[in-house]
Amino acid sequence: MYGAYWCPHCSHQKELFGNEAWSLIPYVECSTKGFYYDSSKVEKVKDKIDGFPTWHFPKNGRVRNGKKEQWVSGEMPLERIVVLSGFKGDFDLALEGRDAAPFSSGSCS
Repeated sequence: MYGAYWCPHCSHQKELFGNEAWSLIPYVECSTKGFYYDSSKVEKVKDKIDGFPTWHFPKNGRVRNGKKEQWVSGEMPLERIVVLSGFKGDFDLALEGRDAAPFSSGSCS
């Protein structure tokens, strides 16, 4: 996920995952004032980032929606991230709680 420390949508996405699951998500800080900001990572993909958070779903050998990879901006429910990522593990939709984001929700610019 590409995000910014000041973005409330990014913070909410992190909270939905919880600490253990979030530790498995590759995160790129895009704000120059953010901890772990790395301009070399951001500059390569800045034209694909429409807002924060932006999720990158690499090809992993599969074609989804006619594309080998997808870049999706905006806060999303975990269920959609599971589908887009091709995650095959156990997933309990009840973990998301009542305040889950709709199919796709806001983003910060």
